[in-house]
Amino acid sequence: MTYLPLPERLLAAGFAKTRGGWARTAPLAAGFVHEVAVSRRGEIRSRIIDPATGDEFVAHRVHGASGAFVHSVRGAEDAALADLRATCFAAERFDQPQTRAVSAFCARTWNEPVEFLWPAFPDCAIHRRADNRKWYATFLAARRDRLGLPGEGKVEIVDLRMDPAAPVAFDDRSLLPGWHMNKRSWFSVVLDGSLPLRRVQALVRRSRGLAARR
Repeated sequence: MTYLPLPERLLAAGFAKTRGGWARTAPLAAGFVHEVAVSRRGEIRSRIIDPATGDEFVAHRVHGASGAFVHSVRGAEDAALADLRATCFAAERFDQPQTRAVSAFCARTWNEPVEFLWPAFPDCAIHRRADNRKWYATFLAARRDRLGLPGEGKVEIVDLRMDPAAPVAFDDRSLLPGWHMNKRSWFSVVLDGSLPLRRVQALVRRSRGLAARR
């Protein structure tokens, strides 16, 4: 899961637009000044400045540093950054650009928003038809080796409906048997860009059409 900055909220919170994103200087505990820079990608850079000297205060970052004063400064910075993330960022549960693009295509084309149904599995979601509530796209994250793909780590996929009378030709790379679904009626598309977005969108459109059947 990643977090994306919300420009309108950053500006409302006192941030100013910069060449690389947004920046703000605000008072912090013990008379210090808190300088925060947020990049367009959501990276946060935090500095605590002593206004009397113009030097950066770094004692709270030293491993093992303790004491009431250091603890209070560290706590003030942590609280300020937690509030920033809570008020000026939005959670983006999909990591891959193509996953986000496919989900946005469903929401935009048919006004059927993504639904995260399982709190225990925050990276799993669905799109379903508004008329009969049938699913036609299920987003999942799975380990590459569990899918028979080379490499390490996880990859995002979308499970789509398939007509058993006209099965999809699997290629062991982008098009796979349905993961955690009935493999006669579903197949999986790997959303890492190996299949062009237009092709994925066409497959989603076909899946949604199959979901219209009673």
